[in-house]
Amino acid sequence: MSWLRVTWTEAGQILALCDEAAAPDTALAGVEPKAYFDRLVAAGEYDRAIAFVGSALPRREAVQWAAEAIARGPLSVENEKRVGRHELLHAVLGWLADPSEERRRAAWTAASRNEQSSPEKLLACAVYFSGGSIAPEDCEPVQPVPHVCGRLAATAILASAYQSENADQLLRFAVAEGDRFAST
Repeated sequence: MSWLRVTWTEAGQILALCDEAAAPDTALAGVEPKAYFDRLVAAGEYDRAIAFVGSALPRREAVQWAAEAIARGPLSVENEKRVGRHELLHAVLGWLADPSEERRRAAWTAASRNEQSSPEKLLACAVYFSGGSIAPEDCEPVQPVPHVCGRLAATAILASAYQSENADQLLRFAVAEGDRFAST
């Protein structure tokens, strides 16, 4: 079965988004994204599979997928840091419920205020880079590079997994959910 939500027809197109410096792999000519993803999963290359899905999914779906995966991860930090991380996740979920320009910019404001690096901060940044101008509101619009959102979403998942005591479990969940998001 192919991925219904993925507009790319070949895995090499997605890999070019994952790493612009990589030379095109002629062995991937004609290989569907789902088939390549299945190879990564079968080889246990979950990090690469997550990066691949992040680059393959439409931006809103990439953020939704990452939010669900991160919600499975721990918030194993002291209370003052936890509060900031919950606020960031709240901003992301607010944008998912209502993907307005105001909520997109609110996610960026929350990320900018939060000094701690966290998966939730990466995901709030992904929201900001999901579309719409990244310039200040009183300046000429500047559009983000389209694949940055998916990269940030995938990186947020990886950061969450490697902060947990059960990284492999969270990576497997994220891979399965990424496949589900791409397929439905």
